[in-house]
Amino acid sequence: MQNNLSENLSKWDEISAYSQWMFSLYEQYIGKRVVDIGCGIGTMTAYYIDGRELVVGVDIFQNQIDLLNKRFREKGNFKGILLDIMSEDTEELKKYKFDTVVCINTLEHLENDELAILKMGDVISAGGGTLLY
Repeated sequence: MQNNLSENLSKWDEISAYSQWMFSLYEQYIGKRVVDIGCGIGTMTAYYIDGRELVVGVDIFQNQIDLLNKRFREKGNFKGILLDIMSEDTEELKKYKFDTVVCINTLEHLENDELAILKMGDVISAGGGTLLY
């Protein structure tokens, strides 16, 4: 399943016009310290990684995290973390003091979207924002 998911996600990179359009909808709301929940292979992350102080990509598959860390290794502001926010403690993420949570094309794949949103709220600093699509 994991390899098929990676292959399918890589096709999203080919849909750059759609990705660019999506990014244009929320670009102005992204802060300087961002966590991308369910980031996959970083298709959308690639649009906003430049100009940010810190971007942390979170996914549940080690293969995705390995791809992310390889893809963005030249960026000094990126870190990929293997974590399932639905079943694991999010304490590790709080130390980064995020001002923005991004969750694009992920929420619909989770069994308990209300719990996911609550857990996202746990990792964001006061005054921060959450971008869901």
